[in-house]
Amino acid sequence: MLGHIGRNHYFRALLAEFSAAPDGGVLAGSPPAAGGCRFPPVRLTRVLAVLLVIGAVIPAVALAHRRANRAERTAILAAVVKQHQLNKAQASCQVVTISTVNQSYAALTWPTKLSPTCLRVAANGVIIEHRTSRAWRFVAVGSSLRCPIEGVPTRVAHDLGVCPDS
Repeated sequence: MLGHIGRNHYFRALLAEFSAAPDGGVLAGSPPAAGGCRFPPVRLTRVLAVLLVIGAVIPAVALAHRRANRAERTAILAAVVKQHQLNKAQASCQVVTISTVNQSYAALTWPTKLSPTCLRVAANGVIIEHRTSRAWRFVAVGSSLRCPIEGVPTRVAHDLGVCPDS
């Protein structure tokens, strides 16, 4: 795809197009240096380091909560059935997410697309559970919860997506 241009030179040239150098560095559009690169190595390292940090932070913010693993899902679903919040058929349809702000909180929701089996037992709303030292405990249930939710830290509620941003 890059033909005779090496990958490293391609990215350096690409980054050079977006650089400005008020401190006397190489400006975008200036002729290439002796090595054929318009971007000083020190500046390239800094730019790449910044891009790496941004790339690491953005997914963490965008994907704050996570899906429960098999053991967590099994334990949480068993708890909600035992608490009579859902029957076994309803529990098998739930999407279980764990907060990454505080992993002792979980939310159970209905999937956006329901299978024919789940359509027969579907409802709406979300269930919030909190893991104590002994077991998963019921905290709240509802279809339109508003923050603050009693027993749920506000950051956790926003992370789980159970209350609108305010």
